[in-house]
Amino acid sequence: MKKNDFIEIIKMSVFLILMAALYSLYKFNFDFTKIKILPILKWYPVSFICVLVGFYLSRFLKNGR
Repeated sequence: MKKNDFIEIIKMSVFLILMAALYSLYKFNFDFTKIKILPILKWYPVSFICVLVGFYLSRFLKNGR
């Protein structure tokens, strides 16, 4: 894995967490008092691993052709 690949994976997992926070805000009509950020941030390692697996799976399928 190259350094650029790792940075891309981190950017995608941060993007997923931001989208989850935005979705939560949308569900509560953008009322910031009802949203707690720490429960959302605890899912960062899970999103990182999912993006990592997806990255390697796409590489594996691309090289298999």
